Amino acid sequence: CRSFFSAELSLVEIGVETAVRDQFRMRPAFDNFTPVHHQDLIRGIVVQSGNDACIVVAEGLSGTEEAFVEEMNTRAVELGLENSHFRNSHGLEDPNHKMTARDLLKLAEHIYREYPDYYHYFAEREFVFNGIKQQNRNLLVYKNIGVDGLKTGHLSVSGFGVVISAQREGRRIFMVLHG
Repeated sequence: CRSFFSAELSLVEIGVETAVRDQFRMRPAFDNFTPVHHQDLIRGIVVQSGNDACIVVAEGLSGTEEAFVEEMNTRAVELGLENSHFRNSHGLEDPNHKMTARDLLKLAEHIYREYPDYYHYFAEREFVFNGIKQQNRNLLVYKNIGVDGLKTGHLSVSGFGVVISAQREGRRIFMVLHG
């Protein structure tokens, strides 16, 4: 599985068919073909929960979202995510898309440990894309209590959820909350 942070994504051209798909948040920002740097895609995914950015990354790395999802499932097995099965790149509702709290915790620890040069994106409070300020959906990063990541989410089946990482007094903890 190629690294998400590979040089292949240093500059991605986004076509209208990708950017305007469904109801994704960043769609007003795109003209017919707009070059987007991989840093903006990462920020769109981790800071703003940009589902459109997930699809663009998936298609940029693997050609299609479906091919990327196959790679996600293969990588999940390699990482020991025993109770996860992916059906799309963004995690939105699908009855066959599954991931347990334990697997979310394993993945969070893996991201922190294996991608330290990129972990800072999770703590960014905001970024500007195409003149629009995007704020981090993880409100705990604003509390100055040591929280520096990771993700929030919502599904009708599980409600609101958050994967948190925090460091204080030299100790790091990871936590997954659902419900």
